[in-house]
Amino acid sequence: MRHLLALYTYESSESNKLAFQMGDIIQFITDIDGGWSFGRLSQQLGIFPSNFVKELPLDWDKSTRRFKIHQTFNSQSTDKRCLGSGEMIQFVMEHNANWFWGRINRKLEKIPTRHASEVFEELNSTISKTSSQLGATAAIETRPCSLNKLPKYLQAIFPFEAGSETELNLVVGDLIEFIEEVEEGWYRGRLLKNEKIGLFPSNFVTEVLNFEEKIIQNNGQEAKSNSKSP
Repeated sequence: MRHLLALYTYESSESNKLAFQMGDIIQFITDIDGGWSFGRLSQQLGIFPSNFVKELPLDWDKSTRRFKIHQTFNSQSTDKRCLGSGEMIQFVMEHNANWFWGRINRKLEKIPTRHASEVFEELNSTISKTSSQLGATAAIETRPCSLNKLPKYLQAIFPFEAGSETELNLVVGDLIEFIEEVEEGWYRGRLLKNEKIGLFPSNFVTEVLNFEEKIIQNNGQEAKSNSKSP
């Protein structure tokens, strides 16, 4: 049976489409023409963009490679839990040179390589024994974030036209909540005016340091513009 990993969150209210969160594991059923696939998540069936997912190795849930977090960080999943120093992660597959996918509890998380170190031989053996004693699906302890990092906001300084469904259309002045740096030169974020999540070039935006003041300023400009309308 083939399984797919959701690389990005996909949102849709259409009944024939399958919505999912980044890190979800989807059962693959078939490919459809035009860059779409058909699959199952829990009890839901639907179609979704093929470029939002990546096929998992057949033995993805049996990997013996383990990594240990050595620097606490906030995960990119929807619950934004803190992954604390010392936590163990089951390696699943590489994402790119700076990130890999790991299994924590029953969910896959994208882990920055600079925050984790691989453990070998003796320690791996100890982990395997402990895992077998607790059961293959035993939960690895995690803790909720008590002190989340303050959200980072960006503003578009150049217009950008999306080239695919994974990208955001930007006009000058748009405000975006930063989510992550996907690769050098590209960010992923949430466009505040329509809540859409997508990719955009990092050199088309600048960080907003006084976000609340910027929101008030933008609202004031909109109100002034509306008052001039007939």
